[in-house]
Amino acid sequence: MRDLARVYGSQAADRELSEHWSGPPAMVDRLAEELDVGSSDLVLDAGCGVGGPARRLRRLVGCRVVGIDLLVPVVREARRRSVEDGSAVGFVAGSVTSLPLGNGSVDQVWSLGVVAHLDVRAFAGEAARVLRPGGVLAVIEAFWDGRRTPRFEGSAPGPWNPLTVEAVCAELRGPGL
Repeated sequence: MRDLARVYGSQAADRELSEHWSGPPAMVDRLAEELDVGSSDLVLDAGCGVGGPARRLRRLVGCRVVGIDLLVPVVREARRRSVEDGSAVGFVAGSVTSLPLGNGSVDQVWSLGVVAHLDVRAFAGEAARVLRPGGVLAVIEAFWDGRRTPRFEGSAPGPWNPLTVEAVCAELRGPGL
């Protein structure tokens, strides 16, 4: 299995790659509409990568967005791109399983293609902690059906675990999500 830090660090340095590692840009538009993101909301992009979805959401809705990613070179690139395009998104290097945010401080937490790379239970606890009452958690992932060989088994950078929808939902229910 390929190392996550090496793979994503290399991708961040490649300006020719899409800024939307977790899916097409239109996915951000659809999520913003479906989740009724308001201009006064604070949205956390957990595992933000180079920040394409976070910056797109900021431009689309005008809400406040903060992105967090474990990999310092990736966050550095996200910050550079935010300054370059004037999107005013804040990016922080840190772990989504130990968020540097206050209790009940966030309106929505978005996790786009991230949960397969981490301890879902720890992330769920942190998401529940930082969400305000009535807040929203959105999890997008290439889920495994539990029957066939997982689609990304040989290509996903590690750590990576094939996850079913049912398994993730069970972990999210633990802290009351």
